[in-house]
Amino acid sequence: MKKLLISSLLSFVLLFLAAVSARALSLDYIGGLSTEGKSYSHWYYTNLQPRLGGTADVGKQVSLTVGDQTGDVSVDADGNWWWDPSTAFTAGDYAAAIGDGVSTLSFTLTLGSTVPGSTGSATTVSGAPATGWTQLSWAVLFLAAAGSFAGAFVLARQGSGRLGR
Repeated sequence: MKKLLISSLLSFVLLFLAAVSARALSLDYIGGLSTEGKSYSHWYYTNLQPRLGGTADVGKQVSLTVGDQTGDVSVDADGNWWWDPSTAFTAGDYAAAIGDGVSTLSFTLTLGSTVPGSTGSATTVSGAPATGWTQLSWAVLFLAAAGSFAGAFVLARQGSGRLGR
């Protein structure tokens, strides 16, 4: 019975760690601008050499292309990545793509310009479900935890020799 209880708790811990560590690729910063978790098809920034930053799964490589500049960066232990362009851009529109091997964020980055009156609507990340992986992970975690605790409780009751009053 102790082995089953330990096995159930170990399963719960492993599922919890998997759920917590799952992070979808995101662009969180363009220079000093927080994207607030949104994904638009067009971003505007007045500076000509913005640092880009975001999150992804720990240990992954993130590949970036902005215009003719490219780079690969590693995701740190906290799930964050940062990329600094090697040189300043000239004012204008640039095709940008950020990928982690699973998902890709593609958008137009307009540098050296202010935001026009209308910016359009938000878009979703390709390669990830609209609800994101995190919600699915939490659902799996909850179901696994409920099953582990219910199984341990039933076995504890059976092991005591008392199955009722």
